[in-house]
Amino acid sequence: KASLTEAQNARSEGFYGTGGLRKTAPMIRDFIASTAGGRTSTAFRNVQRECQKMTNYTKPKKIKDDGTATAAEKKASSKAETSFGSLLQNAKNILEVIKTVPGYAPSNPSLTVEGFGQFIANLEQLNETVARLKHEFDVAVERRAALYEGANGLRVRIRMTKDYIGGNYGKSSNEY
Repeated sequence: KASLTEAQNARSEGFYGTGGLRKTAPMIRDFIASTAGGRTSTAFRNVQRECQKMTNYTKPKKIKDDGTATAAEKKASSKAETSFGSLLQNAKNILEVIKTVPGYAPSNPSLTVEGFGQFIANLEQLNETVARLKHEFDVAVERRAALYEGANGLRVRIRMTKDYIGGNYGKSSNEY
C-alpha cells in the first residue's frame, strides 16, 4: 500500500504540481501566443482548448459504498484513473500541435518539442506504475478477503470451532 500511495503522489505531482502538466501546458500556450500568428492562430486555439479541458476538470468526489454496490460496480475503473488518462491525452494533443508550429523554439528546455515529449513519456510511465501497483494491491485484497470470507476461510472455521465447543461442553460452560 505504501508504494502505491507513493506512486499516486508522484503522479499527482506530475499532473498537478508546480512543474506539472497543468502548469506547463499554459506556458506552451502563452509561448505560441508570442509567435507569429499569436492568439489568432489555429495552433493557439487548439492548445487553448486542451488547456481549458485540463483546468475545467475537477477530481470526482469519492462515493461512499453503502453496501448496495455490486461486485462489478466495485471493480469498475475509478473516475480518477480515467481522468489521468484524459489529461495525458490532452498533453499528447498539445504535443502534436506544437510539432506543427513553424519556428516553435522556446528557451525553456522543458517546453521544447523534445522536452515536452519526454515529460509526457514520464507521465505515461507514472500512470503505468500506478496501474500496475493498483492491480497488485487489488489482487492482494481479494486474496485476503478469500482467507477470511472464503468457503474454508477464517470466519467459517471460527463458527465451526464455536459449534464444536458448544456441542461438547455446552454454551454456558467456561470453555465456550
